[in-house]
Amino acid sequence: MENKEEKQFGFAIERILDTGFFIREFLKVEEDKIKVGYGMKFLFDTDNDWIDYDISANFKEISSDITFVFGSVLTRFFVKDLAGFVDDKKNIVFPDQSLETLFSIAFTHMRAILSKNIAGSKYSNIIMVPVINPHKVFNELLQMNIENAKKMQDELNNKKADL
Repeated sequence: MENKEEKQFGFAIERILDTGFFIREFLKVEEDKIKVGYGMKFLFDTDNDWIDYDISANFKEISSDITFVFGSVLTRFFVKDLAGFVDDKKNIVFPDQSLETLFSIAFTHMRAILSKNIAGSKYSNIIMVPVINPHKVFNELLQMNIENAKKMQDELNNKKADL
């Protein structure tokens, strides 16, 4: 019986880009009254061998629900022969844990750049992006992306039907 080896998933960081940041320093915020939320845009291009993770974090003051800090950072990974992971049904079959690993790296970039942007502000000692379970957070954000894409497709289909 032939031993089939898993295709090597070679990658490099191609780009790190600060895609957005704002801070509202007028708000008085207590450290134990902060809610942290995350977002992710996940794109890939098999023709050009890249995967993008645009990871965001927002910090809200709980009682007012006002976002007082927001940051977003895009990390683009070059993936050697990304098209080689496409199966016969045109689906990309990523090796186990590869997407979560790249997400973890991209999340760390977001944490570092957001920390740099907050440094020197009145929130620099109370805003901390906590350590996360990258597998859990990635899969939660991926599921949200899938649901949003389905909603957008349904809305598009409804608009086409109305024409």
